[in-house]
Amino acid sequence: MTKKIVLISLLLGFILLLVSCNLTKKSVQWVPALDENTVYGLTKQVSDLRKNFEAFQQFQKKGQRVKANEQLNILGKGLENLENNYLPLTNAKAHLSSSYKLVLRRDIIKAKEEFNKFNQQILLVKGKATGNTLKEINSLMINVGTLEKEFELSEKKLLPLFQKIAKQLDELLNKKI
Repeated sequence: MTKKIVLISLLLGFILLLVSCNLTKKSVQWVPALDENTVYGLTKQVSDLRKNFEAFQQFQKKGQRVKANEQLNILGKGLENLENNYLPLTNAKAHLSSSYKLVLRRDIIKAKEEFNKFNQQILLVKGKATGNTLKEINSLMINVGTLEKEFELSEKKLLPLFQKIAKQLDELLNKKI
């Protein structure tokens, strides 16, 4: 009987220890503005490119060289946009999200590493951007610079900066560049 009481007491103690350990872990807040790294835009762009390619093939079969060349130019511009803008911006957003999660865990060194990867992706796009896109990226870079300087702040103060940058990235991703 006493062995059962001791075993039950040990089991209850162990369960309480596990529960208390889980309660003390800091959960990471989900921020939709940062985490919505979907492939819907990518899927649509690939679908559009596929349609252009099929149209190109049809015009080529019919011997309509001018229309085939028009479709080929559209296809080339679409692939260029995908490679130079959409994919780097999507990768940038993923790195931004990771950086924010690491800030919440107070792993500032790794958060800065992810933030640097984010920054590299943005600089890739900036290097090839022109016109309004370049203006928007320059505006984004102002906020990036502010966030970079403020990494030591509490996560409550950093959240608005991360969200502002994520919103600017979404605007860039949702427009035809």
